[in-house]
Amino acid sequence: MALLYVLVTACTIYGVYCKHSSSEPLHHGHPPLRHYMSSQASWRASNFSANDAPYDADNALQKWSYHWDEKWSFLEHEPNQTLADVMATEPRDTYDIVYGVIQRVLGVNHAALSQHFVLELIVAEPRSDHDLPSFLSRAKHAHHAVWSRALYLDVMELDNDGANVILRGSSTIALCVAFNWYLEQYLNTTYDWRTYSIELPGIPDTMPMPLPAYARRRRSVPFSYYENVCTVSYTQAFWTWSEWEPHLDWMALQGINMPLAFTGQEFIFAKTFSKFGFTQQDLQAFFSGPGFFAWQRMGNLRGWGGPITEACILDQYNLQLQILARMYTFEMIPALTAFAGHVPYAIRTYFPDADVTPSPK
Repeated sequence: MALLYVLVTACTIYGVYCKHSSSEPLHHGHPPLRHYMSSQASWRASNFSANDAPYDADNALQKWSYHWDEKWSFLEHEPNQTLADVMATEPRDTYDIVYGVIQRVLGVNHAALSQHFVLELIVAEPRSDHDLPSFLSRAKHAHHAVWSRALYLDVMELDNDGANVILRGSSTIALCVAFNWYLEQYLNTTYDWRTYSIELPGIPDTMPMPLPAYARRRRSVPFSYYENVCTVSYTQAFWTWSEWEPHLDWMALQGINMPLAFTGQEFIFAKTFSKFGFTQQDLQAFFSGPGFFAWQRMGNLRGWGGPITEACILDQYNLQLQILARMYTFEMIPALTAFAGHVPYAIRTYFPDADVTPSPK
């Protein structure tokens, strides 16, 4: 029971390594990549070489097998940075955050157009009592960290002052949605997740922007969940911050405020398992390679495509800090993983009385 409790706690709040340790609101973000980019490039390059054609399985295994002998020093040391450290590098002002999104979405060629947008925060609409689900109570949840947000619905408005486009919203996400609304309705363009770019033919930076008529929209539901646990391995297994940052911008523009945050679990699991006596060798046989994280985490396989390297584990941990920090900056509520019950085979050695069921071979 002690092992189960610690694993649930560690994975749900991301342990002492990722918790917010200041009194400031969870509202800031991403660290520079420079201190771990070299290790990131190393594990990616060693895992996938363009010179390995035609593929020779025996040769590939021989070249990869030396990773069994490396020492995971992170098991004995605290990480170089925590989530609070990373969040401290993010902008805190809502307008600065949204202008940052606007400039990134417009791209270098049209960044100057951001000066034609005026941002204004407005008040969200309270939900009527008959619209609230039965478990939700104003008296009980008014100050709850999550459910208090379900008592209101974000609103967005488009307007103009005769010269500029006015974007109004009741939150950071609402302002981003208003910007996307303007892009699609008045500029006839879409910021899609294939190119992460927009096309603005015939609109020079000095030309006045099309001015929208006043319009107002309200969210139909307070939360929009996003992501499938398999997507992190189907699509995002080898993403870096250069892919994640525009994808997070895309989420904000779509109004997503409860995204899955599934990256970097192996660091937390390894640190937690090691506190209960599991060795590095036990964990190397347990964790899959980076292309199969989703299925190893769900208990479908173990060790497949491994052994995982320390560089990969640390890279994914640091990447998760960036992802979480940006999600908090956007006022999103990250959906973190918890302990799924999948443990190394060595648990029978260290806890012979544990009630375990072997998964099929």
